[in-house]
Amino acid sequence: MKLEIRPAALDDTPFILKSWAEFYAHSAYAKQMPQKSFFNGHKKLIKKCLEYAPCLVVCDSKDPSFLQGFCVMENMPEKDVLHFIFVRHGLRGKGIGKELIKRMAKHEELSYSHQGDIKSLWGQWKTKVYDPYLFLGR
Repeated sequence: MKLEIRPAALDDTPFILKSWAEFYAHSAYAKQMPQKSFFNGHKKLIKKCLEYAPCLVVCDSKDPSFLQGFCVMENMPEKDVLHFIFVRHGLRGKGIGKELIKRMAKHEELSYSHQGDIKSLWGQWKTKVYDPYLFLGR
């Protein structure tokens, strides 16, 4: 399968919502509340985030609707803000996440709003700061 990276389209939103929420549902944060409350609340916040934060998706070049991953990142004046990055399990470790970061990152400082297994992607930035409030909005 040949992959292509493109800006997210409206039709990609269900995949992004489901993948992001299901992945983060295993976090310590999410496990502290009822599952239904987490999914309803977090999906609303993700939708809001997608209104202002750029998103790139990875798809099959022959079938652009078959998504393999995505990255949601803002470039603030002084830093990059990584909200979430996801690559399907079978494609992890193949440089797809790094390519998404390479295409989106602009600064040496990173703030990230969701914790996860992203340390392998941190080479791009000199400083990294966890700040979940950046996700809560505009």
